[in-house]
Amino acid sequence: MSISTTPDGQCRKIVAVTGFGLFGRFTGENPSWTCVKELSTFPFPPGVELQIRCVPVDYENVEAQANDIWQNVEPDFVLHVGVNEHLSDSVAIERQAFNFGYCTRDVNGIVPLDNCYSKKEFSTLVTCVNIPGIVEHLKECELESEVSIFLSDDPGRYLCGYLYFSSLTHDPSKVLFVHVPCFSAIATARSVAEVLYQVILGALNLE
Repeated sequence: MSISTTPDGQCRKIVAVTGFGLFGRFTGENPSWTCVKELSTFPFPPGVELQIRCVPVDYENVEAQANDIWQNVEPDFVLHVGVNEHLSDSVAIERQAFNFGYCTRDVNGIVPLDNCYSKKEFSTLVTCVNIPGIVEHLKECELESEVSIFLSDDPGRYLCGYLYFSSLTHDPSKVLFVHVPCFSAIATARSVAEVLYQVILGALNLE
């Protein structure tokens, strides 16, 4: 991949961020997509190009979107964002994703063939992103909100986990998945987006 630069000679870093569309109880707007849109209002450093997209909650489209990001956007970092309604005023940084066990139907009533991503892939893929470094960055940056952050080893066996696994097959050193909660007085769209913003800066090693 060639190295692109800004007009003033700075190296350009392309960051692709995805949220999800409507499904289940989320008939107005998916909180993950709300946060991603809010993220685009934050002041990223010069040279950081943010590309956001909303991914429909169906397996076929998820895989196509992941392939398009990696093949055509050529990102320096990818952050996938999904909602977990069981979280309470907290954000979960997912460390791995699974190949098998996708038995829950998507919005079109479809499940993947053999309930897996691919029989040719490993059963589990782990991100190689420097999560300890990101966590340390989050501690040092003094977030304005009281949203808590924790690490998770189970992104679930639905579209969140499926998208994460799909991206991990491309480049595990450049992709991370974060689960966000439903909104509350503490976990507002802005406060959760602030966490995502700092996760990106930490992943890119930018202050």
